[in-house]
Amino acid sequence: MVLVRGIITDVVHEYPELSSRTLQAELDMFRRLPALRDENSVASLSVCVDTLQNMAPAMRSMFPTVESLVRLLLINRASSASAEL
Repeated sequence: MVLVRGIITDVVHEYPELSSRTLQAELDMFRRLPALRDENSVASLSVCVDTLQNMAPAMRSMFPTVESLVRLLLINRASSASAEL
């Protein structure tokens, strides 16, 4: 997962509206947050969403590109399978 591993190559290719430099810098800071470093929790999209939602607005404003990525991941379809005719 890009939010946890910080490997942005595929994501920037898929979503060109995300700046690669900005996203990389924000992800480097985001991944160091205590909620994502907790050994007892599994870092997943839902953990990242909860982390962003529980942040003070001033702190969340430090991660606008990460927040945009999370929003894109939440609305992205879960499967590429199409209905059979």
